[in-house]
Amino acid sequence: MSLRITVLYGSYREGRLGIRAVKHVQQHLESAGHSVTIVDAKAYDFPILNKRYIDYDEGKIPPKVQELHDLFQTGTDAFVVVSGEYNGTMQPGLMNLMDHFYTEFFHRPVGVVTYSMGAMGGARVSMHLLTTLCVFGMSPISTIFGIGVIQNKLDEQGKSLDDNLSKKSDSFAKELTWYGNAFKEAHAKGRP
Repeated sequence: MSLRITVLYGSYREGRLGIRAVKHVQQHLESAGHSVTIVDAKAYDFPILNKRYIDYDEGKIPPKVQELHDLFQTGTDAFVVVSGEYNGTMQPGLMNLMDHFYTEFFHRPVGVVTYSMGAMGGARVSMHLLTTLCVFGMSPISTIFGIGVIQNKLDEQGKSLDDNLSKKSDSFAKELTWYGNAFKEAHAKGRP
């Protein structure tokens, strides 16, 4: 069953390497037959959080906030969060983007993709992400897809330069698909 998957990415840095991971994941999920939407925090460039979607008066919601609310609430079956490690935690742009919303994420599966220029592939940020995503009411899949030495593993278009990475990508996509379909079927019967 085809899923609508939204990929969240939060780096604002110059020369950001994580966009390679975003493209790589997008390619694998689309080749599995899914529809993928990329939400790049830098492109939306929300100000530091002042109000969440639910805090705005009706008719005063900024259009970009409304657009993402609609996408998350009714246009997404599963999420993927792609994050590098910034001082052992997630990217501030990603956290700020997500903080503008809350209930939109409830009862949705989420895959975690981390990366770094070093060998650990963002291992420290993955633990922080798992806790944060659960607070948002999401259900992380068990596979964490870490990409170490990203500059040597993916080219600028997101194409894998490593056969082992391609195998990990396929496993990640299969597991996210399984969870996404299970949740989609459950959502058709109603939500808790």
